Amino acid sequence: MKKNLPRYSFFICTIFSALLASSQTDRFAYAITDITKEGANWSSLRRIDLKSGAFSEVLLNGNDASSLAYDDATKKQMNEPFTDARFGKTANAAFGTGVAAIAYDKRNNRLYYTPMFINQLRYIDLKTMKVYFVPTSDNTGLQIKANDQSNIITRMTIGADGNGYALSNDGNHLLRFTTGKKLPLQI
Repeated sequence: MKKNLPRYSFFICTIFSALLASSQTDRFAYAITDITKEGANWSSLRRIDLKSGAFSEVLLNGNDASSLAYDDATKKQMNEPFTDARFGKTANAAFGTGVAAIAYDKRNNRLYYTPMFINQLRYIDLKTMKVYFVPTSDNTGLQIKANDQSNIITRMTIGADGNGYALSNDGNHLLRFTTGKKLPLQI
């Protein structure tokens, strides 16, 4: 395991607690890594075998802005790209602006996450590898992301009750969101 971890150790350490699978027989985690082993542009979703330390091939290229996301409410592919005032069409890419927090939802086989600097909840359906945007203009209720990054959601987990919980970087905002069919977000 030590052979593979140093290349991605910084990022892996930040996500292990949220993504560790609980099964005793199939222990794995998900990580967002670079395409190349030496890179630091974390935009590729991979699965990590915790027994061997081996990474899977890229499961999702998070920099592909041409791949339109799906609207969680309708489950239909979005006709018009999402455009963010600061990041433009880069915001369409699953991980185009980076990932601030991510959590594995074993019950629904999804990865919930918040993009860095964008006030939005998203998830990846791991069965289809489709990216869904939760359709509200202001998911967290927080203002436009602060320059000091204090109000960015940087910690996220899925609780035993099936709800997701997210915490802002400054620890002042604890948010709860539902998973499964009861989206959108509940605060």
